[in-house]
Amino acid sequence: MTPLALAAGIGAGLGGTLVTKRGPVFTVIMSGLIAAVGFALFPLWIEAKWQFVVASMIAGVGIGVILGAPLNILATEALKSNKGTALASLSLLRQIGMTIAPTIYAGFIARGYSNIGNLFKTEFQDVLQTNVEQANLSQDALGELAQIGQQMAASNGSVDAS
Repeated sequence: MTPLALAAGIGAGLGGTLVTKRGPVFTVIMSGLIAAVGFALFPLWIEAKWQFVVASMIAGVGIGVILGAPLNILATEALKSNKGTALASLSLLRQIGMTIAPTIYAGFIARGYSNIGNLFKTEFQDVLQTNVEQANLSQDALGELAQIGQQMAASNGSVDAS
């Protein structure tokens, strides 16, 4: 969550600059596209921790761009009165979103971790076998790996460190 939050701070500054140079509508559209690309990378690209950080930062920039100046300007641009009410309503909705979104985000992460046990039961043996074949281990290394496997099978998954 930290890379996303830090990138959102950077995106907020970028959002103010874009509103000044290109207008609030362009900025909202760009922020939506940037955030969509960032969040689309999660299921489509991530296989390593660094990729998770990069995708989080891209999504964070998209979120940060829209959370500041563009929405404030769009909410008050055509109003001659009740600007305070419009900004208060926007602030309330923004706060609700900022409370719910991290919970949903963390829920996806927790759901992924809860499936790890099933992955070990169903797919781990095949993945391990493929990786061992690709590693081109010597006969001695294969023998040690087999011995570790036998020890783990005999002790229900725990290995004595001695």
